[in-house]
Amino acid sequence: MLGLPTSVLAQKKLAIGVNGGTYGVGGELTYRLTDRINARAGYHAITYSHSDSYNDLEVGIDYTGNLDVSNIALMVDFFPFKKVLKLTAGVYLMDWKMNGNAIPNEAYEFDDTHSFEPERLGTLTADV
Repeated sequence: MLGLPTSVLAQKKLAIGVNGGTYGVGGELTYRLTDRINARAGYHAITYSHSDSYNDLEVGIDYTGNLDVSNIALMVDFFPFKKVLKLTAGVYLMDWKMNGNAIPNEAYEFDDTHSFEPERLGTLTADV
């Protein structure tokens, strides 16, 4: 069972969890140090991409966006009253990357006298 010594599992000192939420999908490993203190480590990640076109009464736009999130958590749980209350302290190391771009997909007409082709309007790019 995960290559762990049977004495560790028999003493119920180790817990493995799988979870998901706004930080992504991942898991945690919890180790009981004492009856009132746990140490936890976790990793969560999510990747999302979207491309589409937006068209209204003005210029239409083709856009793409990408999100890449990964987090490492290192925490210590303290139970001052056994299992009634848990106080947690720790650190989250976050690596969030977002980027996107938008490109006009048609000409823009200004005052019915001027026309700007998509190549002249340019591209909007963002990296966060």
